[in-house]
Amino acid sequence: MKNRILGSLVFVLFLTTGYFLGSMDFGLKDYSVKRERIIMGTVVEILIRNMPQDVAHNAINKAFAEFERIDNLFSTYKKESGVSELNSDLEKATVDSEIYFILKTCDEITKSTNGAFDAATGNIVDVWNFSSTQPQIPDSKILSEAVDNSGWINVELSDSNYVIKKKRIRFNFGAIAKGYAVDKAAFVLVNLGINDFLINAGGEIKTSGKNWKVGIQHPRRPTELIKSLLIEDYSVATSGDYEQYFELTGKRYHHILNPKTGYPARDIQSVTIVAKDNFVADAYATGVFVLGKDKGLALIESIESIEGMIITESDEIIKSSGFNKYVWR
Repeated sequence: MKNRILGSLVFVLFLTTGYFLGSMDFGLKDYSVKRERIIMGTVVEILIRNMPQDVAHNAINKAFAEFERIDNLFSTYKKESGVSELNSDLEKATVDSEIYFILKTCDEITKSTNGAFDAATGNIVDVWNFSSTQPQIPDSKILSEAVDNSGWINVELSDSNYVIKKKRIRFNFGAIAKGYAVDKAAFVLVNLGINDFLINAGGEIKTSGKNWKVGIQHPRRPTELIKSLLIEDYSVATSGDYEQYFELTGKRYHHILNPKTGYPARDIQSVTIVAKDNFVADAYATGVFVLGKDKGLALIESIESIEGMIITESDEIIKSSGFNKYVWR
């Protein structure tokens, strides 16, 4: 069995999981400060250009603090987090306004993806346990029970931040919370007067300012780039079957699970979404991956505010009609 966990192949200087970062000349000369920290189970990298060192460091400290705050809300590993409380045996709960905002967003995206994106799948995620050093295929009966006790159809949202859970639903916001944290950290920087920066949280990227290049990693050849994008005041997110996976008898089992079957989605290696907000790009990258190339591309084309690129299992590259406007080479 071959096992690879998210973040195990992170090249600290430029190449991170899924992306290659740089200014127009792929050099460091324009950077005032570049710092990294492990938060939310991944390497978070913040780069600020053309600011005094003390100002940049102070701003980055506050941006990292915002990541920590969001992690304390959405982590399923911290017993005191808002989501851990929501995942308790309570059938009804009043939740924090930010958690409710994400729940409402998940409701909209789940419906638009016909259930391909679904945050009410914590039981399925727990059964697979990709965070383990030795994940394995779960027992079919246990997995079937987890699927039965999952699904957004069992969630009801009402006014005043009120949530009703049917069955034994558990939430996992792994496909949207990290993107939300990136957006919130960016908001902190902008409010501090920082307008030339890049935030990268394990491949969830948001930029402010001109001439940021983001290279999309080949899903099977980590040092090779498929495309380089020029991203200005926008976000990029990629979901790939190379992020968390293990191989058994020549078959890859990865963490992007089909909510309807409980098993890893097939036929796609990676999906890259470009959008204004990172949490939107993050969620739709997962939804499109699960939908597959035809339905996934149709979904991207139906949403005016996003563009995307799909790499299929056979290495076919499929781009939405407006994706090329972001391609540098």
